[in-house]
Amino acid sequence: MHPHKTEKAHSALRDRPADVSVLERRILILSDGRREDAEIADLLGAQARDAIARLLRDGYLSDRDVAQTAPAAFIASIAPASVVAAPPEALPARAATAAASSRRSIAAAKMYAVDMLQLQRGPEAAAIAAAIRGCRDQDELAAHMLRALRFIHSVANPSLSRRVADRLAEIMPEQYLAELDVFRDALFGDRTVAA
Repeated sequence: MHPHKTEKAHSALRDRPADVSVLERRILILSDGRREDAEIADLLGAQARDAIARLLRDGYLSDRDVAQTAPAAFIASIAPASVVAAPPEALPARAATAAASSRRSIAAAKMYAVDMLQLQRGPEAAAIAAAIRGCRDQDELAAHMLRALRFIHSVANPSLSRRVADRLAEIMPEQYLAELDVFRDALFGDRTVAA
């Protein structure tokens, strides 16, 4: 199973309701539809399995595997008419363009960096997160996110820091990708191409 966040989960990450524990918040942060539930449980401990089950049951998470096997008729019944009426060869190109543009956002990168810093804890992580939250200039914000990545690389295991770098490469606006690539080369010694 590859759990991913629902709109309810995004709201919970934003609003921090009392009924979502720290462990459940961490699970929501890590649930990106690419990681398996077993991988998330390995990262967060055995108690994460029960928490994942609750988040699925309560509508915070959805199983990407189930969503991918939904019948085409059901998808067509809920899709906007313009998408259904489009010629079949236009659908993949339109979907790929929409997906790529919707994933790239300085706001999304900002939220992700802050969430990853909150997982690290400690005064330096809190200071970097505060600088990111308080920043209004996009170029300065990108610099703070690189600082966050350097900090995460220094305190977390290499696998996590690489995943954070790869995710930032997927969601940061394209104008900052060259700088991020140079930074990733310096941290990891090789260029990792984002999916």
